[in-house]
Amino acid sequence: GIANPEEAKLPDMSKLKEASKHTDINNLVIDKNNNTVYFKDPEMKLDVGAIAKGYAVQQISNWAQNNLWTSAAISIGGNVSTFGYKNDDGQTKWTIGIENPDTTSDDFLLKLNITDECIVTSGDYQRYYTVDGKKYCHIINPETLMPSEYMASVSVICKDSSFGDAMSTALFNMTIEDGKNLVDSLDGIEAVWVDKEYNKTFSKGFNQFLDNSEE
Repeated sequence: GIANPEEAKLPDMSKLKEASKHTDINNLVIDKNNNTVYFKDPEMKLDVGAIAKGYAVQQISNWAQNNLWTSAAISIGGNVSTFGYKNDDGQTKWTIGIENPDTTSDDFLLKLNITDECIVTSGDYQRYYTVDGKKYCHIINPETLMPSEYMASVSVICKDSSFGDAMSTALFNMTIEDGKNLVDSLDGIEAVWVDKEYNKTFSKGFNQFLDNSEE
C-alpha cells in the first residue's frame, strides 16, 4: 500500500467490511475527569494521523506565543500556522502558497495573505499508490471503505490547526455541495475545494484571504 507503492495490491473487500465492524465511535469512551480512553471493542484501535500534524503545529504556535514571540509562520507537512506580522510594520501579512494538486504544474494553486490564521490541506497527490492504472490515496471514505474520489484537494483556513486538520480530512470525504453547506454554516472557517479536473470552488468568505495577484 502507501508504505510500499511499487508492490501495492488492493485489500479484499470482505476483509475491509470485517475491519469496519470495529470502527463504531460509540465504542470509544473518553473519561475527561480521569484522563483516560477506553475501548469497549477490544479489536478497535485509534489512529490520530488525521489530526497529529495539526495538533503539533498548534502546540508549537501556542508555546511560541506563551514565550512572548511576536510573530511566526510554522509549517509541518502542509499544515501552516501564523501569528503576528511578517515585518515590524504591523501591516505586512504572511504570504502562504497552497500546493497545487496538479503535479504537472510548477505554480502554487493559490497564494494567500494571512495572519493569526492556519492553513491546512488534505489531498490525493502526495500519499498514494497506483493499481492497474488507477490512483488510490490514503484518505478513506468510511461509506465505501475505499479512498475518497470526490476531490484532488481541500484547503481550510481557520484559527486552530488541529481543528483545521480534522475539517480538511472530513471535507475531503464529502461532496462539494455538502462540504460548502457545512463550512458556510460555521463561524471562523473558510475553504477551497479542488475537484478531479482541478476546478476550484470557494466558501463564501474565502476571497478576503487571496493575495492581490490572485484577484
